[in-house]
Amino acid sequence: MSHHFYHVAVFSIVLVLSVSAWGGDPVRELTSYTNQEKKFSLRLPRDWERKENLMGSAVVAIGPQGKSSEDFRENINVVVEDLPNAMTSKEYFDVSLKVLKRLFTDFQLEKSGSLKLNQKDAYWVVFTHRMGKVKAKVLQYMLVDGLKAYVITSSSAPQKFSKYQHLFEEVAKSFSLSK
Repeated sequence: MSHHFYHVAVFSIVLVLSVSAWGGDPVRELTSYTNQEKKFSLRLPRDWERKENLMGSAVVAIGPQGKSSEDFRENINVVVEDLPNAMTSKEYFDVSLKVLKRLFTDFQLEKSGSLKLNQKDAYWVVFTHRMGKVKAKVLQYMLVDGLKAYVITSSSAPQKFSKYQHLFEEVAKSFSLSK
């Protein structure tokens, strides 16, 4: 089986680390975001910085600057991947997990499970890893619709994850596909 298109899950984590020099506090006020081109919408924190089409992601929301420029800046991103052949969300998740385990330093799977997002089967995983000296804790959701995979990745510094987890879950559960 070809692995060339399973870069999305991995890519979205690398993206996280490329914007990882900041920090902030969770804000509960969410506002709708719609991506016409990639045909999805979800709710994102109102005051987080947004960038579209950054390094392959459809959208990235980056938390407020912290007190120190060394702080990890919380972020949420959505990557949409075109698949070369049909597969289930479970198949996509299983392959992505193998890739994550292979590519990340100190990868540690904490938990995983399934749920419905937009009436579709989706899978989630919580894990930690590091890149250089930067450690991150990640909540990632994956679902497949037709020949497209949608990966929603939320990251924070490990010690702040419990503070942000509810916000990350709320954002993912607001995800919906549009025609």
